[in-house]
Amino acid sequence: MNIDNIIMKLQDIGLKITASKLKIGRWADVKHLDGHTYGYIVNTEKNICSWLRRGTDIKGTFKINDSAPYVPNNKFKQQIRDQKRAQEHAYFLKAQELAKQYFNIEDVGNTCKYLISKKVDKFNCKTDCYGNLIIPIRKLIQDKNGNTNAYIRTLQTISPDGVKRLGFGGQKQDGMSMLNFPLRLLPKPDNKEAMSNFAGRIIIAEGYATAATIAKFTTDLCVMSVDAGNMLPVVKQIRIAYPKAKIVIAADNDLKLRETTKGSNKWIWSNTGVEYAISCQNEVNCIVVIPPTGMDWNDCYIQDGIVSTAQLFFQQIL
Repeated sequence: MNIDNIIMKLQDIGLKITASKLKIGRWADVKHLDGHTYGYIVNTEKNICSWLRRGTDIKGTFKINDSAPYVPNNKFKQQIRDQKRAQEHAYFLKAQELAKQYFNIEDVGNTCKYLISKKVDKFNCKTDCYGNLIIPIRKLIQDKNGNTNAYIRTLQTISPDGVKRLGFGGQKQDGMSMLNFPLRLLPKPDNKEAMSNFAGRIIIAEGYATAATIAKFTTDLCVMSVDAGNMLPVVKQIRIAYPKAKIVIAADNDLKLRETTKGSNKWIWSNTGVEYAISCQNEVNCIVVIPPTGMDWNDCYIQDGIVSTAQLFFQQIL
């Protein structure tokens, strides 16, 4: 079976698919260039690939050809490039808007119900007049001279009762918040040498409360990656910006049953936080520390106290 031929034929239909995302032997969904969802299935027994436009009667089938090379339509590649440039420009404009919005927020101090409930301090963020915690999510970008800057790409708002939402239209991917970094180590050109030579620990956690909890019992630098799926890109950025640092991932241990496919009524045990942390460890030289089952490090702190949590944490590092 010629995977490249299948990919190129699906791309010519307009589907945004790559070899790493191709599914064999079962229906899978993928986005079209126009944003609509398409379904496709690669049937190796019948030597065909079938596709359909969800919610319509539009569909088609083509043969899987193992021999003759398929000549791709270069128009598709140009469409992808144009769409990517348009998306990047839209993200840039939205980032400017959200950054301006953040800098215009008047910080009312530490009177934040969410921080009080989590028993953590406020780092590098603001509390607005409604009691919401507003966290700037920044992406590290290096220029051609190797200087690193951190630019706001979106905002995370956490309501007093803990509901989280991201700025509409902003770019979460690759974004992070650096909680307790001293000025000399913040990403900016003047700090290039200090960042390159920093050999201390940088601890990366999914959420703000978890990262802020760790900042309570350690002087190590703490970062939040927003969620587990964003962990690997953040770890890679930190490794590039701080090449000598010892990276520690403070995983969420959220073991739970997950339905294999929506509506299938088939379930498996899944642990998203630990799974993503281990995938980071496989790609980047780092340590993973894991709290008790069903908890994150803030849960552990709330339940068992700061001393017990710190002991459990450092037992896995030292």
